[in-house]
Amino acid sequence: EGSNTEIEAFAQSQDNAASDVDPLKQRYLSNKEEMMQAMVNFNEVHTTLLQNKEDYMTTQMSNWRNTFCESHRDKQYHRNRQRIVDIKKVIDDCRGEIQAAAEVGDEYDDNDGGGNY
Repeated sequence: EGSNTEIEAFAQSQDNAASDVDPLKQRYLSNKEEMMQAMVNFNEVHTTLLQNKEDYMTTQMSNWRNTFCESHRDKQYHRNRQRIVDIKKVIDDCRGEIQAAAEVGDEYDDNDGGGNY
């Protein structure tokens, strides 16, 4: 939009007077079609560059998320497995204590004289 206005203003100033015009400005703005095509090409390249960067970033974020979630899931799995092993050990220890207490209790029952109180 702004570039069209600049090109049209330059073309009108060329028609009105052959005054002192910056040679670079004259070089770039004298051919409207060429300048418009260059702007379209620039815009396409810029859009492609942005799209590629977005795709790259999206891929990186997706990979990070997948890696993080998998790592977290593995850590939770191993933590839960370890807790199960710990609980089984506590249960086995308690069973051993109960069985030892029961055997000691049986010895007392043998010596009490028939259980009369």
